[in-house]
Amino acid sequence: MSIDNAFNQTDKERCWFCNEDWHVAVFDLFDARKLQMDWCCEGARDDMIQAMEDSRHDMYQRKHFAQWFYNDTGLKARSMCIDQSGEWIVDYGLTIRQISQPIAKGFIQKKHAFGSTPAGWKWGLSAWNGNDMVGVAWCGRPVGRYTDRLKRIEVSRLAVDRQSPTSLTWNACSQLYGAAARRAKNEGYHTIQTYITEEEEGTSLRAVGWTFDGMTKGGSRAGQKSRIRRDVAPTCPKKRYVKKLNTPVLPQITFTEELLK
Repeated sequence: MSIDNAFNQTDKERCWFCNEDWHVAVFDLFDARKLQMDWCCEGARDDMIQAMEDSRHDMYQRKHFAQWFYNDTGLKARSMCIDQSGEWIVDYGLTIRQISQPIAKGFIQKKHAFGSTPAGWKWGLSAWNGNDMVGVAWCGRPVGRYTDRLKRIEVSRLAVDRQSPTSLTWNACSQLYGAAARRAKNEGYHTIQTYITEEEEGTSLRAVGWTFDGMTKGGSRAGQKSRIRRDVAPTCPKKRYVKKLNTPVLPQITFTEELLK
């Protein structure tokens, strides 16, 4: 049976496997994500499981799954995925919300590779999958000393919960970067920027229109004599990615005859 047929079958149709009335339905939904399903036969079960597996990787099939799941439960979902224990759980898709500084700081300290938060907080954004927060973006003034801090803002930390199934956090980085750029544009910033390590590819950034803008030299700040510092982030050279937001408005000069004399 095709994947489309698996999602679009109705109870009035005959099952291709057992020749009984086709029946695949959500029997119970517990712990907000875990499903208990009812099947007419093992063939229908295996076919639907394959359809749900394929819906995780194919946008066209994902739409069919979302419609089938909504018709059966009244809930909106993106796809199904498998958790660490091997059980099928519901992927509700991502929503972006504002977040307070204390909550963002706690999440980053637990989930980010560096485990630290820089100074210069302006605002933050969080990514949610259902009732679970799976990602945070910390946005603030640029760390670089000579950066125009009135016209440029920086995503200085972005953390995703790596302990969650990857399907629940899929696309979280891109959505957070994209949402941060939209908010910064609405607030009048000319540019938004962020830094990633040499090993990172920047795929999530390029997916939402950010562009590579050069490499930093790297180096430690711990040896500076002006004040006592400690390195809380890698000291290797880093890639800088930026996105242009608002075009600066240059003052127009009108040349009169008096000025030209």
